[in-house]
Amino acid sequence: MVVRLLVVLALLVCASPAGHARPPARVAGPTITDMIELAELGTVYGELALSPDGAYVAVFERRANLARNDYDHMLVLIPTRGGPPRTIADGGGFIRHAADGRRTGGPADRTPAWSPDSLSVAFIAEREGRAELWRARIDGEGAEQLAALDGDVISVLWLSDGRLLVDMGPTRAGLAQEARQDADFGYRVDDRLSPIFSLNRMPRGDVRSVVVSDTGQVETIEPAERAALTATEAAHLPVIAPQPGAAAVQAPPREVRINRDGRIWRCSTGLCDGDIRSPMLLANGDVAFLRFSGFARAETGIVVWTPATGAARNLPLDQDRIACVGGREIYCLRESTARPRELIAVNPRTGATRVLYNPNPAWSRFTLPRVERIDFTDQRGLESYAHLVYPAGYRRGQRYPLVIVQYRSHGFLRGGTGGDYPIYPYAARGYFVLSVERPDDLVRQTQVDADTYFVEQNLSDEEDRMKREALGAFLSGLERRGLIDPQRIAITGLSDGSETLYRALLRQHFAAAVVSTHPSERSALWLQSETLRAYLRRYGDIVPWTQSEPWRSWWSTNAISEQSSAIDTPLLFNIGHSEAMGAMELYVRLREQRTPTEMYLYPDAYHLKWRPLQVLASQERGMAWIDFWLRGVEVEDPRDPERIARWRALRQAAPAAEAAP
Repeated sequence: MVVRLLVVLALLVCASPAGHARPPARVAGPTITDMIELAELGTVYGELALSPDGAYVAVFERRANLARNDYDHMLVLIPTRGGPPRTIADGGGFIRHAADGRRTGGPADRTPAWSPDSLSVAFIAEREGRAELWRARIDGEGAEQLAALDGDVISVLWLSDGRLLVDMGPTRAGLAQEARQDADFGYRVDDRLSPIFSLNRMPRGDVRSVVVSDTGQVETIEPAERAALTATEAAHLPVIAPQPGAAAVQAPPREVRINRDGRIWRCSTGLCDGDIRSPMLLANGDVAFLRFSGFARAETGIVVWTPATGAARNLPLDQDRIACVGGREIYCLRESTARPRELIAVNPRTGATRVLYNPNPAWSRFTLPRVERIDFTDQRGLESYAHLVYPAGYRRGQRYPLVIVQYRSHGFLRGGTGGDYPIYPYAARGYFVLSVERPDDLVRQTQVDADTYFVEQNLSDEEDRMKREALGAFLSGLERRGLIDPQRIAITGLSDGSETLYRALLRQHFAAAVVSTHPSERSALWLQSETLRAYLRRYGDIVPWTQSEPWRSWWSTNAISEQSSAIDTPLLFNIGHSEAMGAMELYVRLREQRTPTEMYLYPDAYHLKWRPLQVLASQERGMAWIDFWLRGVEVEDPRDPERIARWRALRQAAPAAEAAP
């Protein structure tokens, strides 16, 4: 194991545009509320838009509004030459992403669209639950609804001829009529029912396309016409595509290429190989793209390629997480381990960076702990890493309790995947926090197709093995160094992190656990849609009631509730309504065997919790549970005055308590 120390500066240098006041005096923290109140630029995918004249970057700035239990989205323009940002429109509240009609709790893509003359921005605005098409002028004359469309807008592209290409979902009237009919007369179980998510059928996920003139006139177009329009708009843009003759595997060898003057230019240097993404065209005709390399592909860089000469250069950005658009410079949303997102400009020749907009200047007032990156290579050569965040007031020679957070640790250490476990507030309360980046078999993914990889990873137990070995190495290393108390370790998880958590609970005792996603169970198959069941049948007789090997043995070792007797860790469930049914079997079994457990359900929440008050409540409950079991600290909840008495009773009734002398 290799330990690389990343010292977080005592004073974070978070430059901000002219006009911002000097940040207040430094304070300890941050708290859970401080984290909730951070402003966010864009979403996980970036959603930046550069004006055609290169003068402005447009992006949505999102802030939690606890009074409304929603988020406020403001459309912000940031001058690329420097200067204060300007808010030009109110984008409304949260719009939930829906794939095939099924919501995940994640935010919808709301990338702004610039007019060809750079004078207006089209965007998706939330109004009374509707996703509408709006337009704002950059001269400050205000925003207006461009066209009253009959369905929720999914995406907007301003075409070079001045029209807008708009994708939208089914008509709202049609969805409402169908919902009324289902309520009045019932409905046949079909592929749109996934009981694990809801006992209501999923809304139809039809996508329709229209073109809208700058005067608001709407014309419906067919899929073929839409494809032709997008192909025309993208014909001059660079792409990342499989190399000619490459096998159809999950992660094939790729190349960067661009169509220029009827000729295809291909980048042939080594910098154009490997994990490359997000190609963009620069104002001078060069092509830039992101490249991830180094240990566990954690090192971030921007490669700039000049097609005319074939030359390419790498602009390293350490381990920053970025999402970029290209113009005279490269404009990126950047976040790092201890710094929330900000907008920067990168010089494409030198790699020099400058901050254009920091939406959280007050973040620099917090005294942040030291952060250390720990690297691990397993017996097969698979690489993984974790960030170790030190407790506030750390003293050498003293052992501290530890909280494990999963399952991605790239970019700002906010709260793990899903955001339920606020890392810096845990450190401020005196915990070590281990933020784990799950290992991936990057080599094997390039050698076999996706179906083969899926079967191999599951039937060989390889995925669990590589995660188990990495986590074990991280923990044993911290114990050998005398940093953590092995009797006071808590593990948390959502999604893939929850799978790691449940499997870990079967093997060892933790002082506490908090989970945000249901476990794998036999019931999961018949609670899913027919589409998913048909997909899984590709891998053989995979049904839970199979008598055929190897899947019969797979189910016996992967149905968590059937092994519940091995779990003696106090376990708190923080589960969204859409995933509650999948968690009930394990919860009831743990209750019956008197393993300390409680479950909280969050109405209208999905795989991810999207309402800020629910996120806040989940974070506070998780921290209170861990405080109780790891440190004996009892945190009262005025909304639940009997909580401490219940938790004391759980501790007293646990089988381990009866066995104690």
